[in-house]
Amino acid sequence: MSKKLLFILLVVFIFIVYVLYVNDDVKDSQNNSGPAYDSAFTSLPSPTCTPVPAPTPLPVPSPVMKIEPEELFPGTFFTIYLSNVIDAQMVSVTSGASLGKTKFFNYEDGMVSLVPVDYRSPWGVFDIKASVIGLDGKPYDIINSIKVMEKRFPEQRLIVSKEQQEKRTNNNNLQNDYKQTSQARAQTDSKPLWEGNFVIPLDGPITSEFGLVRFVNGIETGRHSGLDISAVTGTDIKAANSGNIVLAMELIITGKTVIIDHGMNVFSAYSHLDSISVNKGDRVKKEDVIGKVGSTGFSTGPHLHWTVSLGKTFIDPRLLVEKEPLSLN
Repeated sequence: MSKKLLFILLVVFIFIVYVLYVNDDVKDSQNNSGPAYDSAFTSLPSPTCTPVPAPTPLPVPSPVMKIEPEELFPGTFFTIYLSNVIDAQMVSVTSGASLGKTKFFNYEDGMVSLVPVDYRSPWGVFDIKASVIGLDGKPYDIINSIKVMEKRFPEQRLIVSKEQQEKRTNNNNLQNDYKQTSQARAQTDSKPLWEGNFVIPLDGPITSEFGLVRFVNGIETGRHSGLDISAVTGTDIKAANSGNIVLAMELIITGKTVIIDHGMNVFSAYSHLDSISVNKGDRVKKEDVIGKVGSTGFSTGPHLHWTVSLGKTFIDPRLLVEKEPLSLN
């Protein structure tokens, strides 16, 4: 047999073997595509994920109230600083201390209020209760205390003319002046407008101290709400600190008067002026000239009557000369 024929027969043999092998694979794949074949895979267990526990939430800090100072005299003030609060609804006094109306303002990471103690306040230890909303949205009552220490103010006796006495004791005059000054102090800037310590607005001898029990023609007429500084008529009067002019007009009792809002319920007032150099709505800087010394209104001679109040409650002006209002120790 020739080599050519053998080669042809070998090729034919290989082709037949290949065809038979392919047919067998097709049949196997058809036979294994049924339910039995599929169930071999679908019966395998599904992979499972182990749940990761949620992180434990951090505890919400409780509200905190700090009072500084805790011991003070009538005619001064203390600072309440609240932290970890959303809102300060009110601060209520649970006993007999005479405090001015409390206003809170956002400050740093909490809220702050400058609280005056009236110069007529009784002495003793008094609870201060703050009702607030904490960071968790729940209401809290925080109780702290202050001690109002004994202080006796000196007396002053004045002799004035019958005309001056009638002007001073006329209820209509008093009510008119009080209405004007109360409106001026009703609103305040929510931010501190002052710059450091206050300055005394006039060089001159102090003739009447803060808190004097004043007698006019032998009759007690009340307490002296500020400092009287003597000077000649026409002497410049400077703003004790920066702020907004909220009143600049002539009143019956205090004569030509200027009131400055220094922000956060702090006000200063300047009375008995001969002339006024500013207008309501003006912004002044510390030591700007706002008027000149005079003797208008109920006055026995040229001088400046200078007061500082937290809201409508007067405090000793020297306190803000000695330290910045928000200096917390």
